[in-house]
Amino acid sequence: MTLSAYIWGWYDQTHYSDPELLELSEQAKRNIKIGLGEAESYGVFLRSYSILLLNDLTDFHRHHPYLEEPEIRSPMELYLTYLEKEQNLRGYFDPEKGWFHGIAHVADALGILSLNSYLNDSDLMRLLKAIATKLRQPVPSVDLHSEEERLARATVKICQQNMLSIEQINSWLDILIETERCPSGLLIWDNFEKYPWRKILTSSTEQLCAYRNIQNFLRSLYFQWDMAENTIEKQHPVRQLIYQALQFIETGFCNAVNVVPT
Repeated sequence: MTLSAYIWGWYDQTHYSDPELLELSEQAKRNIKIGLGEAESYGVFLRSYSILLLNDLTDFHRHHPYLEEPEIRSPMELYLTYLEKEQNLRGYFDPEKGWFHGIAHVADALGILSLNSYLNDSDLMRLLKAIATKLRQPVPSVDLHSEEERLARATVKICQQNMLSIEQINSWLDILIETERCPSGLLIWDNFEKYPWRKILTSSTEQLCAYRNIQNFLRSLYFQWDMAENTIEKQHPVRQLIYQALQFIETGFCNAVNVVPT
């Protein structure tokens, strides 16, 4: 918070000079790469909180332009790499060490990054696809500390930029909910053709956790989209697409309802 205060000029409207902001940005980018891919080390603290720092530095550009396009695209590529490779997915650790929360922090960073004028629709699709890939990744436990809600919030911001077509959003949802699993055993209600995600219930714990993360993400996305102050013309059609994706992946709740909400 001290660094944020000096970046934003909260104390007497004084803030770092542009060269100092750039130096901080480069240091943050170096930090995010250190130990990336390690599952258990405490290096995630450095990575996670350097993302928060870089997020502030990127967001400040919208109010005080000091970055060129390559200096915006560099954090974007780094966030995408981080989302792909970070294996330390824990949120809150313990009262002594506190929060890791790397996935939540990078989710916030993606949402802020999507507001930047240098990004185009192809860039926004890459952000969405990275979110989908992370959610689909088999993991040892479900998200416990609202990571999926933070990813949903980033998704709403990305879509609110009004650069993505209905077709692009729908194709992304298809990637998110695509299932290639084959039944691993007979179930008493095994209508896999109609409800293909029921297959996941006989999968490994890691695959089942990924399924729950996608399921919870879509639930959060649906209600966040519904509650967002969203004035774009495609708001209602996207809401229907999200519900249809949720209906497809649900094994119980939505499948008991045949009418898509209006």
